Parts: sequence; structure tokens; C-alpha cells
Amino acid sequence: MTGRRWPLLWVALVASAGCGQSELELGERIYLQGRGEGARLDYRQGPTWLARAGQGCAVCHGVEGQGRVVQAGTLTGAAPALTSDVLKARGYDKQSLRRAIVDGLDPSGRQLSYYMPRWILSDREMLALQGFLETL
Repeated sequence: MTGRRWPLLWVALVASAGCGQSELELGERIYLQGRGEGARLDYRQGPTWLARAGQGCAVCHGVEGQGRVVQAGTLTGAAPALTSDVLKARGYDKQSLRRAIVDGLDPSGRQLSYYMPRWILSDREMLALQGFLETL
């Protein structure tokens, strides 16, 4: 009987490792491309050019979350860094990061810029994105 447990345990470990990988891949896809579980993510507020650009967070915040100056037409703005260390230093935890992404509020409840999209994400997509941001 112990001989049968090992293969089942191995299958379970391999399957769970694959799940973690797919969550990370989903978070990365959301961050880089703005694509969620099924298709392009939608947002309630934010610049109209973002929908046409087919991009995610990285278009403004940088591929590595380093932050950058963004220019769209005649508009220029600075998108802050989103690295794990910077987010923690600015007072973000999982709950306040969710509020920033979905509702456009910083940890103290202040409204973020109109140009920060208010993304519509499923719970799984939000967890995947938060997990990915922890790697930056």
C-alpha cells in the first residue's frame, strides 16, 4: 500500500506546482498585456487610449514595475513604481492594493488620478496580479 501512495503524492505535488505557475503566468499576463482569464480586461474609468493600446499596468508603470514618465499625445504624467518594496513603503497591503486597482483609492482613502484605470477583475485575477506584483 505504501508503494501506491508515492505516485499519488508525486502527481499531487506536480499538479500543485503547475497551479502556482499558472497563477503567476496569469498575473504576469494581466500586468503586461491587460488580459485576464478569458480575454482583455475591462475598466470603469481611465484613459480611452488604453483600451485601444491593448496593454496592462506595464504600459505606464514599466515592465519591471520601476515606474516611468508616460506621454500620451499632449499629456505627460508620472506613473509610480509598483515594486513590492515600494508598495509596502507606501502603505499598501493586499486589501488597500485591491482598492487602488478597483476603486482608485490610495491606502489613506485619497482618490488616485483619473488616468489610473479602475480595473474590473475577478477574485482569481486580482490574487494572481497581486502575487505577480510581489515578484517585482
